[in-house]
Amino acid sequence: MHYFPLFLISLLSLFAACNGSKKATTSMDKASFTQVELMQGGCFGTCPVYSMTVVPDGSAIYTGKRYAPYKGLHTGTLQADSLKAFTAQVNKVLAKADVLPKYIESGISDMALTTITIRNGADSVVFKGTSEYAPEIAELRRQLFSISKTTAWTRSPDAEPLPPSQLLVTLKAADQIDVVTEEFYRQQLKVVRMTSQEPPVFLMQFDPYTMTAEEMVKDLRRQKFAVVNVEIIEEQ
Repeated sequence: MHYFPLFLISLLSLFAACNGSKKATTSMDKASFTQVELMQGGCFGTCPVYSMTVVPDGSAIYTGKRYAPYKGLHTGTLQADSLKAFTAQVNKVLAKADVLPKYIESGISDMALTTITIRNGADSVVFKGTSEYAPEIAELRRQLFSISKTTAWTRSPDAEPLPPSQLLVTLKAADQIDVVTEEFYRQQLKVVRMTSQEPPVFLMQFDPYTMTAEEMVKDLRRQKFAVVNVEIIEEQ
């Protein structure tokens, strides 16, 4: 006689548990942040220096500096699957933010500093590190790096004009080109094409965020054993 009420209570409890599970899953998919910022610093080598901001709707802003594959201000939109995974990971970090270490000292100075800032309105939490992170932060960092590489970035019309990054370099001999490029590897000096064989003239490109075109001209002209002349190419 009492079996049916007991069965009904059990059924309602099961429904409530399932419904609660569904709500928990949904809450992980819903963003609990207003934006996430990544700042990637430099190192003693050629680590890319850039910043990136992602907001809950998947819109993103990327500002590239030295050694970055995209220079200046760019905009993009995350793919749906990337955004879903990213949102869930940010929520996981926020759920444990009070107990996660904000910085783990690595003792290695020659490494790029990563700074991740998660904002929710006026509130924010910041995590920093070079090589050691809590697992949740390490995964978020990995996702941010992936987003920076896989997003289809478009240069913003509001971006400042890029500084000159091309030079016309005349050498005494064509076979000296490798010596010259090796001397300026930190400026990522490379050949675009050879424009003349006699005398040997090369159109060359470099990273203008590592050294200005004017500084490059001065330093290249000091290579008197190989360099005859250097001119700045003003890009249109």
